[in-house]
Amino acid sequence: MSCAHLQWQMGMSKDKTTIFLFWSLIFILLIIGSPAYGQIVQKGDVAWKANVQEPAFLIGSGPRIRIDAGHGNWHTESGRFKAFSLLASSDGFQVSSHDGLITEEALALTDILVIANAAGRKLDLEATQFQWVNPIEAAFNRQETALLRKWVEDGGSLLLIADHAPFAGAMDSLAAAFDLVFLNGYAMNVVNNNSVLRIGSVNGSIPDHPIFEGRNAGEKVTSLMAFGGQAFRATRSVDPLLVIPEQWQVALPTNSEAKLEDVALVPARGLLQGAAFQIGSGRVAVFGEAAMFTAQTVKRGDGSTLKVGMNNPEAGQNQQFTLNVLHWLADLLNN
Repeated sequence: MSCAHLQWQMGMSKDKTTIFLFWSLIFILLIIGSPAYGQIVQKGDVAWKANVQEPAFLIGSGPRIRIDAGHGNWHTESGRFKAFSLLASSDGFQVSSHDGLITEEALALTDILVIANAAGRKLDLEATQFQWVNPIEAAFNRQETALLRKWVEDGGSLLLIADHAPFAGAMDSLAAAFDLVFLNGYAMNVVNNNSVLRIGSVNGSIPDHPIFEGRNAGEKVTSLMAFGGQAFRATRSVDPLLVIPEQWQVALPTNSEAKLEDVALVPARGLLQGAAFQIGSGRVAVFGEAAMFTAQTVKRGDGSTLKVGMNNPEAGQNQQFTLNVLHWLADLLNN
């Protein structure tokens, strides 16, 4: 999630006024309460430490991971994805940042490319008045998109993460190149009034996939927590990893100042927040939420601090899930 970890505890009522106030609060928090408005301050959790018991590779000898920082990314190797970088490095991967456009030369030096919340160059995420309006300009140009598709077909591995609006909108053309449809909105549970997706020990079943099984019994993931985000669908065969529950909906504002009466709500039944698949000789893992792969702190206007991601006490297995995703992309897990 690119904003604060938001979990609403308000009771839902059939009274129209209550429903109006409920949805108004949601959009105030999601849109007006974004980090760029100064209502909250979100940053990487510098106190978080990686804990890798059995590294997959000797330190510094594993596959080369490059984390994109050349497309207005909200999550970068030295910023809000620092915990991801530290975790991967502790597992033996060689981690570095990629600046600039996607080129054949850059991809030749990359085994696993990580793209997390690319917003494009025209969306100033640190601006005092962060605003966006649909349609959002693509974060990647046509040449980059074509290069990425061919690189994966030829054996490259891609971890593609696009959070809620506007990131899903900025990355939808890249997603389309991989037969994915990103919904540029907010996935949310309108029954329990929250945007936190839990599967496993709390609710929802764990998919039968090597990413959840790991390399051995000690790496098996039995619960997982995601912190809001978008929902997407695939127009190709994929292995579902995170399935949006049937009672959820997706709110689709058309701009950062959308009013309640202008926002469409669509059923989320059958949509995904995580999937994995192969294209040619390569692999793709795609997710509609970013915070679950890192560790962040969110300081709210009242002075309180939230832990969002692997550092959250209820997300104890998110670290292992992140490692398992990387191991699958590195072809260490049977598919």
